[in-house]
Amino acid sequence: MRQLFSRGLAIAASLAFLSPAMAQQTYDPISTRYNSVLSDINSTPARAIGFFRPSQDATPSTLVGPAPVAPAPVASTLAPANNGECGTAGGCDYGNYFDGNAESCAPARSANWVGGVYGLAFRRDYEDDKGLSAIPSNLSQYLNSTSAKMGTMGGLEAVLARRGCDGNGFEVRYWGLYPDTTDAGLAGSPYTNLTGLSQVEFGGFPVSQIYNGSATHFVYRDNTIHNFEFNLLRSLGTTDCGKRNWEWLAGFRYLSFDESLRYATFTQNANYPPNFFYDNCAHNDLFGFQVGARSERCLKNRFGYQFGTKIGIYGNHIEACQSIHDGNQAFAEISSGPYAARDYAFESSKDDVSMMGELNLGLTYQLKCNWRAIAGYRVLGVSGIALAPDQIPINFTDAQDIARIKSNGSLILHGSYFGVERSF
Repeated sequence: MRQLFSRGLAIAASLAFLSPAMAQQTYDPISTRYNSVLSDINSTPARAIGFFRPSQDATPSTLVGPAPVAPAPVASTLAPANNGECGTAGGCDYGNYFDGNAESCAPARSANWVGGVYGLAFRRDYEDDKGLSAIPSNLSQYLNSTSAKMGTMGGLEAVLARRGCDGNGFEVRYWGLYPDTTDAGLAGSPYTNLTGLSQVEFGGFPVSQIYNGSATHFVYRDNTIHNFEFNLLRSLGTTDCGKRNWEWLAGFRYLSFDESLRYATFTQNANYPPNFFYDNCAHNDLFGFQVGARSERCLKNRFGYQFGTKIGIYGNHIEACQSIHDGNQAFAEISSGPYAARDYAFESSKDDVSMMGELNLGLTYQLKCNWRAIAGYRVLGVSGIALAPDQIPINFTDAQDIARIKSNGSLILHGSYFGVERSF
């Protein structure tokens, strides 16, 4: 364990040295990223139960085959196990998993690889509603920041892991969620609830007047999430006569959470711009150290279950932007106070600390000697992040407050994953 921990520290020091260069990347403002709007897998371990250990009667130099869930015994002990009782070869119900057919499970090797590909179907919890618009004559009709929720977000996950005969090794994992932009509208001459827009002017008109003189208001939301992990793996041994395996992990994780909100109005009033927008965006880059543990137990009839958890602390480099402008990228101006006549277009950044926890529960089914299917449920929670709606200021004339990033938000993702894994 000391050896694993020292490796983690060495990698952390290297990445910390490189992080300043990474932080210099420029974040595209939402005015650029939203032009297209107008034109309208951490599953649980790849083979947790197959930590690639020798069968119980094998000598230390004899290695089991590459089965992804229950390691196949050596050639001399290929008879089906007696319902997984203690003392049976391989310590798991070989008959239920492989129907007594050795296929290519027996070849000895010093280590094996496991690859997996999964589909993701996740949802997220949102911030408390930020009121944007309402119809004074009918307060049951309104437009909030959460009126344009994403619903189910689809994504992909891929993992590649290597373990030696002692069960120790490493894994590389990536997953991402790629939802489309969602929107919601309110028609019937609504009024804006953002009273601070009266402190900003465009073309000689208060921005609040432009919104209140328009027949329709819209809110657009999008977010994109990418996750990358490199973990060192260490076997903690087996229990239940070898049917349950345990391992712990320690490594590094990068999570990118990119969110945007656009509050828009469209009008045919010749006195006002036909398209007008208040844009807000926040980009979080989390990078840090995590630890975790996972376990898997084989059952009868080719089935097994698994669970795992991770927790970590991360440095969060945050970039945010907000602007008020027309469809030609002409910006509104602050109309009063010490920052009067300044364009309402701001970009800022800061570094903060975030925490992240993750829980996985899964069910596996052995398809063949080297293949299995997997499906499960995952919950991920992140604290200390910046959300786009939280950047909306109370005072639209205080440039310092507008540029100050609010990073006390949280993100909760939860949903299912499903896919296949193969050992080789």
